[in-house]
Amino acid sequence: MNSPFDPSTIQAIILTGGASRRMGRDKASLEVDSVSIALRTARKLDELKVPVTVLGRTPLEGYDFIADQQDFQGPLVALRAFTPSRQWVFIASCDMPRFDASIVRALAGLVSSADAEAFVPTIEGRLQPLLGLYRAEAFASLSKGMTSMMAWLDALRVVQVPLEESGLNVRHCLSANTPEELASILADDPNFP
Repeated sequence: MNSPFDPSTIQAIILTGGASRRMGRDKASLEVDSVSIALRTARKLDELKVPVTVLGRTPLEGYDFIADQQDFQGPLVALRAFTPSRQWVFIASCDMPRFDASIVRALAGLVSSADAEAFVPTIEGRLQPLLGLYRAEAFASLSKGMTSMMAWLDALRVVQVPLEESGLNVRHCLSANTPEELASILADDPNFP
């Protein structure tokens, strides 16, 4: 049974601190339809009434911001600087040009169905940790010895959510790490609002 969506129990993080080596320029500032992908993601989360905090190198005007203390050290270092104030935290990367906030509703709808610390989508069987919903208590397990998001997931009780079976449009959850991936995602759905 799905839980009713309650935005008062959820906050969101958008990560903007990546090196963007494969893209060749800062992914947080990439624009689609004259709006940066990061800002577009934040606005979509606003529509759900979910407060957004930006973690990284690139702040977004109008949103809380925690600057990276060390550049290019990965998302775990940024996440360690964040203290949740709500029961659940949705984590998103800044590089999903067609991000659809309905993923937050879908993941939150599963909360009552499992005693999990994280609900993490999969695409073609691959976990997408930077598109997941995490219990606030999970942040206490972010140890300094961890070097990857997968190491954090290994320490948590995770429910994997296959996006292909969710009814959501998988393209709206794809990250663009290269110019070619960005062009492909945009070409897949040129009329997406």
